[in-house]
Amino acid sequence: MPSPEVALDLSIGQLEARPQEPFDNPKVWARPDLSPADWTVSLNATALTELDTVVKDLRLQNLPVHMLSPDQFELTATEKAMKDVRNRAFDGHGFAIVDRLPLDDWSLDEAKAVQWLILSFVSPPVAQSAWGEIFRDIKDTPDQGNRVYDKGLSQDRLTFHADNSGNRNTPNFSTLMCLHGAEEGGMSEYCTIYSLYNAMKKDAPEQLERLFQPFFHNRQGIQIPGEPELVWAPAIGYDGERLLTRISLNKIPSGYVRAGEELDNLGRDALETAVEVIRTHDLSAKYLLERGQVLIFNNREGMHHREPFKNGKTVETQRHMIRMWLRDDGRPFFDG
Repeated sequence: MPSPEVALDLSIGQLEARPQEPFDNPKVWARPDLSPADWTVSLNATALTELDTVVKDLRLQNLPVHMLSPDQFELTATEKAMKDVRNRAFDGHGFAIVDRLPLDDWSLDEAKAVQWLILSFVSPPVAQSAWGEIFRDIKDTPDQGNRVYDKGLSQDRLTFHADNSGNRNTPNFSTLMCLHGAEEGGMSEYCTIYSLYNAMKKDAPEQLERLFQPFFHNRQGIQIPGEPELVWAPAIGYDGERLLTRISLNKIPSGYVRAGEELDNLGRDALETAVEVIRTHDLSAKYLLERGQVLIFNNREGMHHREPFKNGKTVETQRHMIRMWLRDDGRPFFDG
């Protein structure tokens, strides 16, 4: 166990519980089991009219986005669609794509206001950093300033991971509103931890058990000032009902580099085996977000992946997403 100065220890009370049987729930699936119809929630004409009315109201008398609440507007059809989204992401197969917002009719600030309102039906929005970011631009950013390098802000491949895995209280849901897709590439994937657990329990039980043991996780410099730069926590946890994943093939290896320690061979093998099992058993769904679509996925109970992409020369061919995090419990502050 590392010293408190080196890493925040989140392993206490997380190491003993194990599922006794393979899981049998809607989050256990392979790619052939799903089609776009299973994850697409279309906004009907009534919902789109409701949202357009919201925008027209805000043009007459605006409010800061954080003061907006769905109960201030008539959003009955929108609420019905977004409750369906939550059901699919939380109790269903783990993710949904809202199709779609008419971004060509709205300004960026108007689109963000709508994004805030519709996602509030899913779960409360929370900060994405200790300095209170609610909306984060996810796009190629060669100059990332003083922050620890984030591959999510590059055109590189992002291997399977859970968002904010180095935090005390990770987001229940991670979401992306697509402003523009790339000129080429950028295919995304999602896999649930239940599908992976069942497959590894059968094919790689030793590596699966290592994932239930602690690892160093790199907090990427967005932790509360004065706190350690690392977290010490298992890559998979279990609360007696649901699994929780902190798997990251980026933040865990870089966590060991930052700690000045070697990742053990079994730990490295366990992480690599997890990806190999996903690939061997086709445990991920693939999708490519289009302008106006909004992705919502269960971040605590799944992992996502993004293939490399190539931007074009125009704004319309440069991949740009607006990310929000949502959480059911804790305070809206970054650490929850």
